[in-house]
Amino acid sequence: MISKFFIERPVLANVLAILMILIGAVALYGLPISQYPNVVPPTVQVTTTYPGASARTLMDTVALPIEQQVNGVENMIYMQSTSASDGSYTLTVTFNIGTDLDTAQVPVQNRVASALASLPVAVQSQGVTVQKKATAILLFVALTSPDNRYDSLYLANYATISIRDELSRLPGVGNVNISGAGQYSMRVWLDPDKLKARSLNAQDVVATLQQQSQQVTAGQVGTPPTPPGVNFQYTIDLQGRLTDVEQFANVIVKTGSAGEITRLHDVGRVELGAQTYSQIFTLDGQPAAGIGIYQTPGANALDVEREVKVKMEMPMVIPAWHPMLERVYIYKTAHHPRLETDYKQFALDAAMATAAAPTFLKPHLTSDSVELVDGGVWANNPIGVVAIEAVGMLNWPGDSAPARSRRPSPGACHRARRAARARTGRGGEFYRVRPL
Repeated sequence: MISKFFIERPVLANVLAILMILIGAVALYGLPISQYPNVVPPTVQVTTTYPGASARTLMDTVALPIEQQVNGVENMIYMQSTSASDGSYTLTVTFNIGTDLDTAQVPVQNRVASALASLPVAVQSQGVTVQKKATAILLFVALTSPDNRYDSLYLANYATISIRDELSRLPGVGNVNISGAGQYSMRVWLDPDKLKARSLNAQDVVATLQQQSQQVTAGQVGTPPTPPGVNFQYTIDLQGRLTDVEQFANVIVKTGSAGEITRLHDVGRVELGAQTYSQIFTLDGQPAAGIGIYQTPGANALDVEREVKVKMEMPMVIPAWHPMLERVYIYKTAHHPRLETDYKQFALDAAMATAAAPTFLKPHLTSDSVELVDGGVWANNPIGVVAIEAVGMLNWPGDSAPARSRRPSPGACHRARRAARARTGRGGEFYRVRPL
């Protein structure tokens, strides 16, 4: 038997054990930790919004023109799209493994640009975004107010203004999605009866607001050539877009032949609210805002998660004068780096234990220090090594029980007792089999 050969030749066993330890120590620095091949196909995502459109309308007017152009792009495996009832459209194009996304994104962008002319005007004004990102979410952070001082609308708007741009600039972050009540918006609630009494409809009000709430340039006064005596040049500054509820409420939507004036507050009411009420976000029943972080394909998930957490703790994200905001990490997919380090150290210790066990256990094979476990030997000695059928499991003195790989067979226990008696000259009663 191989074990008997090395036990009877301790010098040779010591030399081989030291040699294996030296080889393992040299190879330790070359062990890969994160050098794994990409097994997930890279993806490019196309997103846009058609406000007020149903899923069917979105599919007919937006999805079909874009997908007809994008279909068949180089190195594409397949594509899938989602047309939601809230007017959002998402197209995910999946490419072959190993495809350079920087190169693949360019033809997708060009094909989407060729389809813009076929899209509705409302979609063109919203814009179509093409970006590379992983389809699975990496980390989800909830922004809450412990004393319920702020509602979900305020939290989502704060995350959009102060946090999203900071996180988007981090290396490895592909996209940051804010979930909650949405952004602040000026909402106009119209009364159908009052509109009918004044021969108006909703489209008339929308057209009037678009005309009176826009940025305009009024020009300059005193630009050359000017008559003698004009020594100054002035830029005319006019009020641009409307900014508060009172300004919107006083917009004139109709005038009569006798000088009658109909303002917006005469046919409805104006309030500052959420852009959409189609979704809500709560944490433990309390209002909150969700921040979803997606990584770029090929990025190190552990590094991205660590950078996001460091950024979220910085004062520029949640300053000291804003103490009533709290961040909670409620979802993550990356494993903690300590686990990888523990597995690596465990494998090294187990290999050293397996190599050293036949040599160093022999002087300690006594009735008080040896216990038969799973057909192997557990040395309860100062070296503190466990060899379980030479599979490299490690256990230290003081542990409640050594690790066990599988239930030993009766034949294995009998052979182990017989081998122990032959090597030590002691009876089998000194060796105990630990019950499983």
